[in-house]
Amino acid sequence: MKWFEKMILVMGMLIGIITSNFYNDKEVAKKEEFKVKEKVILETGSKKPSLEDFTETWGEIGTNIEISYQNQNDNNELQVLIIYKNINGEEVSYEDAIQDDILKEGYQQENILIGTGVYTVSIKDEIKEYKSLLVIEDTIAPLLEGRDVIIEEGEVITPNLFVSSCTDNSREECKYYFVDKEGKEIEKMDVNIGEQEIYIIAKDSSSNQSEIVTVKLNVNKKEIVSEINNEMINNTLSSKQNEYSQNKINQKEGFYYNDKVEDFKVVSFYGSETDREMLEYINSYRRKVGLGNLQLSENLNKAATLRAAELALSFSHTRPNGLSWPSVLSEFSISYSFAAENVSYGYGTSLDSAEKAAKAFRNSEGHYQNMISSSINYMGVGKYIQNGSTYWAIIFTS
Repeated sequence: MKWFEKMILVMGMLIGIITSNFYNDKEVAKKEEFKVKEKVILETGSKKPSLEDFTETWGEIGTNIEISYQNQNDNNELQVLIIYKNINGEEVSYEDAIQDDILKEGYQQENILIGTGVYTVSIKDEIKEYKSLLVIEDTIAPLLEGRDVIIEEGEVITPNLFVSSCTDNSREECKYYFVDKEGKEIEKMDVNIGEQEIYIIAKDSSSNQSEIVTVKLNVNKKEIVSEINNEMINNTLSSKQNEYSQNKINQKEGFYYNDKVEDFKVVSFYGSETDREMLEYINSYRRKVGLGNLQLSENLNKAATLRAAELALSFSHTRPNGLSWPSVLSEFSISYSFAAENVSYGYGTSLDSAEKAAKAFRNSEGHYQNMISSSINYMGVGKYIQNGSTYWAIIFTS
């Protein structure tokens, strides 16, 4: 036999062996059994599992597959929450994700596991049923962010007061606790005049604990203050009546200003809840841009309250006596190198709360810039109600 004939014979034998192995492997693959995992463990807040998550070994399985879940404790079905994400992967509301009852292009809908528990999983095709377990755990601690707080002597503090935000994979509300440096919970917090460090933690419903967050508490000594009340405002306005130009005080909304002002109320005075609420709203705007907190000033409050009452006579940064508004500062012996004033008014309930007034100032660029100025350190709040209208004056100084 010639050499090339031998070569052809050997090549033919090799091709036969390779072909035989290929068909044998294909038959084995056909007979491979589809197997599921005995148990799948996921964190609450994870995506709802799919068939791939339960698959141990791929093999023959039907096309019409049904997956069902049953809680081993209460026989309830799997709890899921539908969420939506935009093209950047950020979670958005249903209203932002859906247009004309259709999911916007690039947006995604996800089913998120909520709660914890052990579920019996049934995977069925046209012929067979497979069994697995789904264990939903919560082992992830909340993410807590704190904030510094300023209070007056005698005010009550709670851990919630020092919380800026808290997020948890369970999507449930966090619970907050005072602790010492080592993380041991403290039932009662000792508060002293001045600045001190406070330690707080957050826990979720599974008792997972956040890292210890350190914040600062500044306690100002409470002073004996002389409140600006209705009588003082009345006396002040009455004493200035002769200074006010007659065309500004003759008549306003059908009411004559003669011997005294009637049907009015002073709401703001130093240390009142109204003052503290407005202070907190404005300080929250400042913190968002990296600026420090402002402090209330008793004399600024007196000046701001007088200005709020003057706005009922003449709604302007010029006072009813024709002088510019900063002239009120000298009347209360207030020294300053920089000063700014925010004023507003509304009828009925339009501006009846500190929240509404603060948001109105926030939505006005000029007023907002005054609130977030780096040149100011103190503020005073004036709120005055007359004939159904609410007048606000906020004064800022260096």
